Order: sequence, then structure tokens, then C-alpha cells
Amino acid sequence: MKIDFIGTGMMGSLKRGNSSILINDEILFDIGSGVLLKLKEMEKDISKIKYIIITHFHADHFLDIACFLLMRYIRKEQKELTLIGPKGLRQKIIDLMYFTHGDNEPNKYEKIEEKYNLVFKEVEEESVKFDDFEIQALSLIHSTCTPCNGYILNIDGKTIGYTGDTTECESLEKLIKESRHIFIDTTVMNTTKSHIGLSRILEYAKEYSDKTFYLIHRSDAIKKIEQENVIFPEDGDAVKIN
Repeated sequence: MKIDFIGTGMMGSLKRGNSSILINDEILFDIGSGVLLKLKEMEKDISKIKYIIITHFHADHFLDIACFLLMRYIRKEQKELTLIGPKGLRQKIIDLMYFTHGDNEPNKYEKIEEKYNLVFKEVEEESVKFDDFEIQALSLIHSTCTPCNGYILNIDGKTIGYTGDTTECESLEKLIKESRHIFIDTTVMNTTKSHIGLSRILEYAKEYSDKTFYLIHRSDAIKKIEQENVIFPEDGDAVKIN
């Protein structure tokens, strides 16, 4: 299994794009502002993407979905695309499409599934099986942002956890315990009501020494440290998990 780091930073970073990873060229986690450009710069074929998984509806995790759908439509790359995310996902995307390309047509996106060949799967504290993988949604805490999902992905015999944004909570503990490879929000040094801190992640890494932690959503203030099972990826990096 190959995982490409499309972006490893947070909004406002001067060094990194907004957090997003691409698994086996087919499964994209988060599509925030700038992610589409990053995919183009990395020469990724977006027609191969079969699933897009959204953690929450902040711009740095969600905003580029409108341009992604329009690009597919213009290029006539209209094979089925499944969109997975929190409750309200379909309406949020419709609202965004109207905001960016509504053109005063009140019914323009009434049949969005047909127009863009989409399947919506809104998930909340549940597991869903697809042809290629199984995914479990967990409700994380990101200050007052609700809903906000994290995910445990079972694919190719491997278990991957992806947090998006989160502070310390029971669901994060579950995600870490049940995943072998963890892609985790590392915005700050010390935990706040919005984000888990690097200092706490390092403690998790020591406690769960058999797991690998990939630190994403990093602010420019986060400096690399040496710890065997803690990885500080950069935009454009890739990792193969055997």
C-alpha cells in the first residue's frame, strides 16, 4: 500500500499545504483549500480517485471539493465517485456549489448525484464496508466544530487511523489503540481545546511503541524531533506500508 502526503500543514503555513493524504491513488482524505493544486503539481491523475473522505467542514479540509467536481465534469471524467463524511455532507456540498457556481439557477444542483455521478455516505459513530475497504467513523472534539470525524480504515490487511483536527478525547484514544499507523493532527506544542499537542503525541508514541505516528496538520512552529516511531513527513513525500 502506498500513501502520498499531498499536504502536511495547516492554514497559514508558509512551508506546507493543508493536510491531505492519498492512499493507493484512489482514496483521498480531506480536500481543503489548495489540495487540488497540490494534486496537479504532483501529477496525480484525479480520474483514479474513487473515494473522498472528509473529516469536517472547515475550509482547510473541505473547500476544494467544488472545484474538484467541476474539473471532473469539464474533463468528462465522470466515473462514480463516493463522498464519505459527517452528517450534513450532501447539503454542505450543495451549498458550496451554489455559493461558488450557482449562477442564479435555483434548481441547478437538485440532482447533484446524477450530474456528477456521486454517491454520498454520511457517517456518524459507525462502520461501513465498501468493495475495497472498511471504514469506521469516530466523533472527535475540535473545539465547537461539530460534527468532526476521525476514521479507522481497514485496507489491504492494514489498519490506518486519520484524525483531521482533534483535541484529546476518548475517541482519539480508541483510534490510536485500534490503528497500526496513525496520521494525527499536530498543530500545537501543547494541547488546547481545539488540537492535540506534540508533547502529548510523543507520550502516546512511547506508550504505543508498536505503532507508527505520522505527524500532519503541522504548524511551522513544530520542529522535528528524533523518536523512532514518530515521522515528520513533508508535502510530496510517500510511504509504502507492507
